[in-house]
Amino acid sequence: MTKVPSDADILAKMGFLYQSEEDEYQALHFYLESYRYNPSKIDVISWLGIHNVKNEVYEKAVEFFERAA
Repeated sequence: MTKVPSDADILAKMGFLYQSEEDEYQALHFYLESYRYNPSKIDVISWLGIHNVKNEVYEKAVEFFERAA
């Protein structure tokens, strides 16, 4: 990650690792960074949409789900 800090796949994997450790804050950070560099990665878009639904931020969730569609 230090050699290519903008690699969306590595950022998504970091988000997954933090998600599996139940650290939502860090997972959100890495998934948002992954989305910023590659806004077409469907698993990242889905996670961000679901995260917003869980936090009752439905307007943002709709944006992500429309993007996924």
